[in-house]
Amino acid sequence: MLDSNLNEAKIGDNTILSKNIQIGKNVTIGNNVIIHEDVIINDNVVILDNSIIGCKPKPRKSSSNKTKSLFQTIIGKNVFVGYSSILYAGVQIDSDSFVADMVWVRENSKIGSNSVLGTKCSLMNSVTMGNNSRVMNNSQITEFTQIGNDVFIGPDVSTIADNDFGRGSNEYHPKPIVIKDKSRLGGNCTILPGIEIGVNSLVAAGSVVMKDVPENVIVIGNPARVIKKIEN
Repeated sequence: MLDSNLNEAKIGDNTILSKNIQIGKNVTIGNNVIIHEDVIINDNVVILDNSIIGCKPKPRKSSSNKTKSLFQTIIGKNVFVGYSSILYAGVQIDSDSFVADMVWVRENSKIGSNSVLGTKCSLMNSVTMGNNSRVMNNSQITEFTQIGNDVFIGPDVSTIADNDFGRGSNEYHPKPIVIKDKSRLGGNCTILPGIEIGVNSLVAAGSVVMKDVPENVIVIGNPARVIKKIEN
């Protein structure tokens, strides 16, 4: 069923609304948008043209996504979704967050409030991202990554959870990455499987992180090494 606020929403041309959708007040949905079933869109949300919300995945047998259940897709109050973005089933985006153009967020990922996803960035399945955090343009966040609050991830950052780099058995066993509160990752850096970035640490642009980073330090280089402690 569609929420009664549908009559008040601004709906563009050729947009498809599936069953079991709830739409809040003052919602704007652009042209050629597809809203799949079991989606909640809260008040003051804007979704621009050609976006897809709530689509269900079709994982391969070797996929890291073994769950057969998906959370409800929820777009919080005052969220903006740009042109041609895809938010899979089970994605939850809290209030006042900004999703730029051509962003890809896979199933069961959760984005905190007042956060930003830059143009063409991608978040794989089951990523968690805290409040007031930012992932900038063209960055790729691998599956099961945990991103804390007040984190900044610069453009073109790569995170990798596959310790076998696609070789070995057909079974995929990812090693999740943890990026703790207030940490900062410069552009073009690479974070290898299972790495933990400590609270309030900084990874310099272009660095390759091959071992855990302690809290309150600056690391740089390939492989990244500690060059300075950050004094609080």
